[in-house]
Amino acid sequence: MTESTRMQVAASAALYALWLLIWIVLGDEPGGLRHSHWDQAAAAAVAAVAALSMAWSMGRPYRGFLALHTIAFVLLAASWLTYSEAPASAPDQAPISDPRLLSLASGLLTDALYALFAFSMLCAWSYMALVLWHRRALTLQTVVVFTVLMTGLGAIFTGFYTTLYATKLDTPLGRLDAVTAVLEFAVVVAGLLCVLLRVPALVVWMLVASAILIAGDMVYSMDVVPPVIDAVWMFGQFLWFAAIVAMGRHEASERTRAASAGGEAADAEGRSGLSGILILLSLGSVLLSPLVWFVPSTAAWKFFFSVLFIVALIVTLIWITDRFDDAVAFLRRYVQQVLRSRLLSDDWRGAPPGIRNALQSTRLGTLLDEFRGEATRLRRDVLFLGRERLYGPPKERAAGSPVCFIVMPFGQEWSADVHRILVKACDAAGARAVRGDDLFTPTDILEDIWQGIHAADFVIADITGRNPNVLYELGIAHTLAKPVLILSRLASDIPIDLATRRVALYGQSAGDWREDLAHKIQPAVAALVSDCSSNAQAKSRAP
Repeated sequence: MTESTRMQVAASAALYALWLLIWIVLGDEPGGLRHSHWDQAAAAAVAAVAALSMAWSMGRPYRGFLALHTIAFVLLAASWLTYSEAPASAPDQAPISDPRLLSLASGLLTDALYALFAFSMLCAWSYMALVLWHRRALTLQTVVVFTVLMTGLGAIFTGFYTTLYATKLDTPLGRLDAVTAVLEFAVVVAGLLCVLLRVPALVVWMLVASAILIAGDMVYSMDVVPPVIDAVWMFGQFLWFAAIVAMGRHEASERTRAASAGGEAADAEGRSGLSGILILLSLGSVLLSPLVWFVPSTAAWKFFFSVLFIVALIVTLIWITDRFDDAVAFLRRYVQQVLRSRLLSDDWRGAPPGIRNALQSTRLGTLLDEFRGEATRLRRDVLFLGRERLYGPPKERAAGSPVCFIVMPFGQEWSADVHRILVKACDAAGARAVRGDDLFTPTDILEDIWQGIHAADFVIADITGRNPNVLYELGIAHTLAKPVLILSRLASDIPIDLATRRVALYGQSAGDWREDLAHKIQPAVAALVSDCSSNAQAKSRAP
């Protein structure tokens, strides 16, 4: 939360505190806040203006979400302007089951506007839930658990409103109130589904504010309305307003962060299947909700706190599972980054505080420490071959005469003469000469060369001209510890890395270089073939 956002939220809290003081002082005096409810209407109108202004600057789905809530708060403001409490019945009069029936026309208008308010909120939360579900659907297990929890919450709503409206369903006002109760329950279900599908924390606070309003309406439906419920309801509206204002700042900061990261915003991670298992723990806690009914208080407050208890419980458990999912997502990204950076890694303790705390509490940080230590040792002690594909396992070589793999350029004008002389020398020594272009297979040429060098008994490499391919294949031969005879026509073509190796120079005299090469290569090849035969006999005699 930015400094500007904190200041706006603090200003909203200070404004609510000022209203609360005025409400306590004036009370039910003529023109007072509790007498006419104009303050509740004004708060709803301000929330509508804030939602409309923020909707223009938000992206999908928050633009439609806030636009629908703009309509909802306009309807709520109108409902408050038409709302009036019926006078209490005289002691000698028969008790009135519903005081609002005394002014049927006013009651119908007020309740109709409030029903439209609940319907608009249901459209907003349902729209948000559909968009989020399309992006990342929940697992079947999580859906089952959520359904069970909503069934328990529905039982509370049903138990309250059945007692209240059972005798009033034969009147238009009673049926309208029953429909409104169903809409309110659907708003809570859709909002909790959005939280389960992962929304920003400020949207969660909007749901908490909505739950306060809905629970407050349950109290307003009672025959005797506690005066303090006005302060609770106003708190819900102020909480909505503060969340809307902070939401706009949050969206702007998220866009700035995405732009600074090169326009690549991280995709929200879907909820893991383990989240559903953790939410199962809430079932046991929900069973504790009947304890509220043992609190010495009126029935209105018992219903009020029952609803808030379940909503707070679900929101808390979902928040815990979200932190676990964030830690798992960070773990996956961390491992991928280490593997892509050739086992170089930063300390995971540099992660944001929320991720760091989740890693520590779940002991995933210990796993990352062990992984990082093993990666460091692997990089230090093992030859790192980079990101190229490793060659396949060596193939078994057929028994027969010794094999010589010839490494040399193919397209030079002298290549054919050199190759002919080397093949002749191998034939004379009883060896079979093989060159890279003799291997015609459908596999990668580098795979063929590696297999050819690995299967050879010795290698002859002509490094004249410092051909890169020749030097690469010579490096493979040295890696495989093959006996290598290095040739060159020019001493300047010998790289500094091979200066300590014995290199056979040919063509240094005034005569024909071909005769010089043939004269020098024949005894060298014969010696290599003899060494290979001796090594083969020693291996055959070994136990």
